[in-house]
Amino acid sequence: MKAIMPLVLVLVFLFSSFIGKSEFIYKWKDDFSEAEKTKVKKWLGITYRAVKARIGEYPFDVHLFIYRRDNQSEPCPWANTWRYPNQQVHFHIDPSYSLEEFLKDWTAPHELSHLAIPYIGEKETWFSEGFASFMQYQVMEEMGLVTVSQRDSSYSAKVNAASQSYTGNQSFGSEAMELKKNNNYAAMYWGGASFFLKWNRMLGKSGTNLCQVFESYLSDFRQKDRGVSEVVSSLDKSSGFSFGVELLKKYREEEVEVKYDVP
Repeated sequence: MKAIMPLVLVLVFLFSSFIGKSEFIYKWKDDFSEAEKTKVKKWLGITYRAVKARIGEYPFDVHLFIYRRDNQSEPCPWANTWRYPNQQVHFHIDPSYSLEEFLKDWTAPHELSHLAIPYIGEKETWFSEGFASFMQYQVMEEMGLVTVSQRDSSYSAKVNAASQSYTGNQSFGSEAMELKKNNNYAAMYWGGASFFLKWNRMLGKSGTNLCQVFESYLSDFRQKDRGVSEVVSSLDKSSGFSFGVELLKKYREEEVEVKYDVP
């Protein structure tokens, strides 16, 4: 027994050290050269390191499905996120683009950020897409691709452009989903982002920000929550403020101003 115990303790320590550590699991759905695979891994690895630096590490592995789409006008013309049977992102890419061109593309910051919150259903897509749109510039700033000033200018331009599609004749939530039905995805996405920008500004006045709140959310609530109400309530618990729940009620039930001014 005395000889076995140290080995057991070592194994327990090694196992414990991997608890909560996320890994990328690549699924190559088409043929890629080794050089192309290396480039993709660098692209997504660098992006995820920025996600972790900004909001914390995901408490699960991420499965990455990579599809080849040659002769495209951009490095990653399409991608989407799945939550079942595991946490997945599907990237359709043109590998002829350089690593620098991949890194400058907003798609990976947007899609990897989706995984920070659970699937919340189709009835309030504005929430999940608004969150990922908010996060994409946070991650790109972390990567050194945009300055804080450029980030805020992009937020302002996109949210204020989206505001032109909102009539104010019904609650924000209802109108956002009408825009989705009419295929006005940009207005739905960036209208949703205004929710997170307002919430982030409220937290900023109290000495924190939304990204800082996420580290404890990811470890304590991410794998338990279901639906928008639970996500917002848990983020409020993590922040110690009730800004999110109060703001969500307005976005669901009232007309709100879709607007973002550069600080």
